[in-house]
Amino acid sequence: MSPPVPTQLTVADPANGIELKLWDCYDVPQQQWQIHDDKIQLVGTSKYLHALSAFLTPDLCWDVRDGQLEPPMNLFGVLQTWQCYDGNPNQMFYTETITF
Repeated sequence: MSPPVPTQLTVADPANGIELKLWDCYDVPQQQWQIHDDKIQLVGTSKYLHALSAFLTPDLCWDVRDGQLEPPMNLFGVLQTWQCYDGNPNQMFYTETITF
């Protein structure tokens, strides 16, 4: 039996409303995330020039689609990318370190 393949949340295209999916880790830009303040942001989106347009792609963050935070919380199918906005509760995520 082979070991499990590591997976990571991935965005297929850097744009608003694109659902995040688990995909095998390939160290590609669509899998490069950074924590910025209370948001999780796709690295490099503020200066990323989209190959099919002459416009700069906005900063893109994890976003809970339509604020769907009611239990049961199944984030698959609910997490998407959306332009980062300070103070947007749909984009606020918190990390916690657990030590054993």
